[in-house]
Amino acid sequence: MTLRRLAIVLSTSFALFGCQTMEPGLGEVSDTTQEQVTTLPAVDSEQGTKTASKPPSAPPKDLWERIRSQLQWQEMHNAEIGLARDQYLRQANYLPIVAQRSAPFLYYIVEQVEQRGMPLEIALLPMVESSYNPFALSSQRAAGLWQIMPATGQHLGLEQNWWYDGRRDLRDSTDTALDYLQALHKQFDEDWLLALAAYNSGKGRVKRAQNANQSKGLPTDYWSLNLPRETRRYIPKLIALTALVADPETFDVEIPFIANAPAFTIVETGGQIELARAASLADMDMAALRILNSGQLRWATSPE
Repeated sequence: MTLRRLAIVLSTSFALFGCQTMEPGLGEVSDTTQEQVTTLPAVDSEQGTKTASKPPSAPPKDLWERIRSQLQWQEMHNAEIGLARDQYLRQANYLPIVAQRSAPFLYYIVEQVEQRGMPLEIALLPMVESSYNPFALSSQRAAGLWQIMPATGQHLGLEQNWWYDGRRDLRDSTDTALDYLQALHKQFDEDWLLALAAYNSGKGRVKRAQNANQSKGLPTDYWSLNLPRETRRYIPKLIALTALVADPETFDVEIPFIANAPAFTIVETGGQIELARAASLADMDMAALRILNSGQLRWATSPE
């Protein structure tokens, strides 16, 4: 196991999980630390005139505002999306609970999605996959936030052994899921809906559905394909969530505040360590440590 995978993820900001102390400055955005920006005149090289440049705007304090400002799919609508949206709205507590559950993970995932230039909607995908539960395990044995199957994880190079399951680890599973989604995006002519359909049901199944439509002279976009029932519901669920996150006031939905700041720090252990010892050193609750290190399967990290 690499040193990176030996790194223990320690919470620094979430009282929800019983953390006793916090490292100063992490998980908070101060109102008083913004540097004053002086507006200087800028020179127009062609006209020789001076124009005032605008100071850069401060980043939003709420992570949801950061996400909301970059969403693009909320205007999509059809009967399937409307049905998925209504199902969410009938579960009044669903979005508040799942949004709060995402708090330890969402900032990291948003950062990774942004760095890759992917649609920010992808950061909401674990809501559809696992309701942001890192311990989620499906009846088909798909595991973790991104619900990666054992064979898929092996094919994509995720470590899975007696000590550790990379499918359940936040960083390893996120990096692998995003790599896979980007590869599918390229394979399906840079169509994100088809890439997501292939992520859910397998690229072979989507290709076969496209070939069947093509042989009949029918369109081969996601909405036109004959796909399994779960996959037909999968993307409408994501788009419906996008609409609710983009405009919660319109739908009378409460989305709890999440600080637009790192939720944890990474600590190199230098070797095997018992999780109880790590929790004690971090002065945090064992349950919180487990949530942030859900890829660790035993009482300690791997001896290697």
